[in-house]
Amino acid sequence: MRIIVDEFIAEKYNIDARLSPFVSNSMEFRSIMARTNALVSGSVALDFFKRTPAQPEQELDIFIAGFKNTSTFCDYLKTEGYDFYP
Repeated sequence: MRIIVDEFIAEKYNIDARLSPFVSNSMEFRSIMARTNALVSGSVALDFFKRTPAQPEQELDIFIAGFKNTSTFCDYLKTEGYDFYP
């Protein structure tokens, strides 16, 4: 039974697959999030926990705790090809 549960979780709660449309390396993205106290919210987070398919043209909402972490996170996003306009 444990194997079935593990396989279900690995398939249905695969955060790397959910983030892959937004960033080229989801592990690096998650590492930056951890170092900057960032949090994914909005429809991406909701759909992930509801286990519903990603929606086309879905936006990735990110909250960052503390102003000092903002520049680090934005610098990373620029390397991913995003633009930042304060």
